[in-house]
Amino acid sequence: MKDKEKTKEQLQNELAKLHKKIAELETKEKSAKSEEIYRLIAENTSDVITLQDFNLQTKFRYVSPSIKDTAGYKPEELIGKSPFDFIHPDDKKKLLPILKKYINARLKKLFTGEESKITERIEFRLKEKGENWRYVQSTGNIIGNQLLFVSRDITEIKKTEEALLQSQQKFASIFKNSPEALVYLDEKADILDINYRFTKLFGYTLEEVKGRNINDGMIHPPNRIEEGKKLSKDPSEGQSLSYETVMKKKDGTLFPVHISSASVIINKKKNGFISVYQDVTERKQSEKIQGVLYAISKAANSPISLNKLYKSIHQELGILIDTTNFYIALADYKKDEIYFPYFVDEKDDDFPILNFSEIDSFTVKVIKSGKPLLFSSKRIKTLTEKGELTPVGTVTDNSIWLGVPLKIANKTIGAIAVQSYTNPDLYSEKDI
Repeated sequence: MKDKEKTKEQLQNELAKLHKKIAELETKEKSAKSEEIYRLIAENTSDVITLQDFNLQTKFRYVSPSIKDTAGYKPEELIGKSPFDFIHPDDKKKLLPILKKYINARLKKLFTGEESKITERIEFRLKEKGENWRYVQSTGNIIGNQLLFVSRDITEIKKTEEALLQSQQKFASIFKNSPEALVYLDEKADILDINYRFTKLFGYTLEEVKGRNINDGMIHPPNRIEEGKKLSKDPSEGQSLSYETVMKKKDGTLFPVHISSASVIINKKKNGFISVYQDVTERKQSEKIQGVLYAISKAANSPISLNKLYKSIHQELGILIDTTNFYIALADYKKDEIYFPYFVDEKDDDFPILNFSEIDSFTVKVIKSGKPLLFSSKRIKTLTEKGELTPVGTVTDNSIWLGVPLKIANKTIGAIAVQSYTNPDLYSEKDI
């Protein structure tokens, strides 16, 4: 039949068939181009792409050439083999969840006809050609009856993470076990962590202070502003702040501390501060004692009267201990007498001359023994009841008495004493 003899309907049908063939050819061409693009990507990417059949056993169907750079294998050395043969025994269980999801997806398709899109990311160790293992991170997808994995070598990342973890553990161990009181602060001086020595020094546990600003309740109020300014400074790497202030313990006790504070630098970025707190109470006390001794020595070698010297000694010792009730006693061995050239007392207005050999008072015991003596209220009562002590002047149930000998060239010439009538715990051995 010639074209001119064909009906219009026949021509339309032939034209439709022609369009269909053209469309099919274009689809095949596009598909071929897509396959070529995907092939080029798979063969040139540094990631390892694998396609695995999953029937009764999983087997490699396709392995990209990049496996050579990652693990040393040629693709053909893996095709047809099970991926489980190349996964570390301890990591095989990580594949079970994705295999379980794959089986469930197959069952769902079998019963409902619906396709399931499942993506799972896992990390495991892949055996190199040899005896070594490489860490890889894989993204697994279910595609029809196959499993598609795109894997990336993260061995160097894992090594870096492990080195960082070891460094952090070492830092944490040093921090926790340091003999100094340490606190880790953020840039706002809020507490992130403390060690055992900090707890011993301040009385707080980490739970009680974590997130709390170091200035909140721990700084003696007059020092709060100054402390805050110093902590807000930004010492550069390799430098630190070092200063002293007065801080407060959990029980309210005030004490002097020396603080050394330095920035924590991680990856060239500041991540807060580490501060070292040292209780300098003993050093401060020693400095006070040295200052008092110097002042007394200076007064003793200056052209002042004895009465002024006694008053100077009273005032200087008041810097170290409570000298509300204070006296100086001197012994005259020839006259067998003890007299009191200087005294200040809340209870007694008169300190009479005592007969040295006939009385066994606090002062006499110190002078005779040539040693410092501390008498608590309990000891006073016990010795008095035994007749071994004859207190002179006022004595209460809460009395405490502390006396030390005055000596010249190893000869005891008298005593200095302090006492309290109301606080039986006012003095201790360290005050001697």
